[in-house]
Amino acid sequence: MGPGANETGVILYELPDETAREILKTGLGYFTTIPTEINSSRDWRNVYRGWQETPILADRNWADPESDREKISASSPQKLSNYINRYGFGIPIDPLIEKEVNNAISKSGSYFTYGRGGSVLIVIPYKRKVVFAYSG
Repeated sequence: MGPGANETGVILYELPDETAREILKTGLGYFTTIPTEINSSRDWRNVYRGWQETPILADRNWADPESDREKISASSPQKLSNYINRYGFGIPIDPLIEKEVNNAISKSGSYFTYGRGGSVLIVIPYKRKVVFAYSG
């Protein structure tokens, strides 16, 4: 634990039906209604701002760790395994989960934001899922 601890993980949460329906109806606007006020200095880890729509575009964070990160192109595939292995401390992911997440981040219809400490939050309303992935 702590700085330099090389923590990596993927956690899936069920998105309540009512929330998923509201996101499907409202789209990106739904995320502007989420309170971002911090109640204490301990809550800074739980603040997510700057929501974006998928697909996730080419980004050094999502590049294949074996590739040259300086030469990322718009056609570079975004893969969950690449994100969590970006520092070389990846973990095995259930292939069905990885396929579902990769599908969600490669097309429109989902939403994501980056958090502090190397985390990404991905909301997949049509599958009623939230993915919390971290690598740092």
